[in-house]
Amino acid sequence: MQYKKDHIEKNILETARNEFIKKSYSQVSIRNIASKAGVSKSNIYNYFKNKNELFIEVLQPVLDQVEIAKKYFIKNKLDINIYDFEIHMEMITGVTPFIDEYRDLISILLFNTHGSSLENYVDDLIDWFTNKLSYKYSDKDDSQNASINWFFAHNLAGVWYNFLRETIMHNIKGRELQKSLEKMMFFVYNGIKGVRNH
Repeated sequence: MQYKKDHIEKNILETARNEFIKKSYSQVSIRNIASKAGVSKSNIYNYFKNKNELFIEVLQPVLDQVEIAKKYFIKNKLDINIYDFEIHMEMITGVTPFIDEYRDLISILLFNTHGSSLENYVDDLIDWFTNKLSYKYSDKDDSQNASINWFFAHNLAGVWYNFLRETIMHNIKGRELQKSLEKMMFFVYNGIKGVRNH
């Protein structure tokens, strides 16, 4: 009977992470991970049922953080006014440490999920945000928020997605990332003010 060893599992995960950063899910093989980790292919299956389970385990830290953020969004952001600039600025710029800490995993999630069970994860997340935001501001009697419909919310989510994508692609981090987020928030806020007054 084979016993699992933490250092072997950690080695497999680190090796897999490095492979998934360089290539899409569909291009990475268990055989290749095993070779680079210095273990047998069968040994990997002692720790993970299949490549997809290994892939999810690699990404679990960032997936957990996204779930925490979603709960925070529901609890707090949906209870505040969409036009409260200071609160939104604090929330948006607060993601800088998250992006910096999980940059490699975010990169995998954005660019290398093809062929995995997480292939549609980002699209599903954008839809989740869209539905929550448009539902919050769908009161037909509120003329100020009348323009915050599903399609508007979907495009707003797309703007933030593209910002994150470009941030990762161009390796924007630390103080530069913080300043870029602040500028982006000013841009989005003033754009929403225009929509409100239209």
